[in-house]
Amino acid sequence: MFSHDLTERRQAENVLRQSQALTQRQLMEIEAIYQTAPIGMAILDVDLRFQRVNQRLAEINGVTMADHLGRTVRDVLGDLADGNEPLLRQVLETGEPLLNLELGSPKKERMNEQVKKRCNDE
Repeated sequence: MFSHDLTERRQAENVLRQSQALTQRQLMEIEAIYQTAPIGMAILDVDLRFQRVNQRLAEINGVTMADHLGRTVRDVLGDLADGNEPLLRQVLETGEPLLNLELGSPKKERMNEQVKKRCNDE
């Protein structure tokens, strides 16, 4: 009986090690995607607070990665949240993704304003 218990324990430890190794590989894959994605990516909680962002989104929004964390979409985007929040809440409510959609950002809006100003000046 002691031998049987020891065998079961070793098998359980082996399964646990395999599970931990798989989890570690998956985490590394997610990290690689976040670091190399050419698009802005974020994880938001149910209150639309940033839990995680990649460098590209920080660049797009003109706000550091650290300054996103714990802040709401409205905190970061200001009035641009008026157009973004309903779409994000729709995803939370339905669980369905919104595809091929570009959300507004402060940096993009500033660039658009600069372009409009230059066009009006000419």
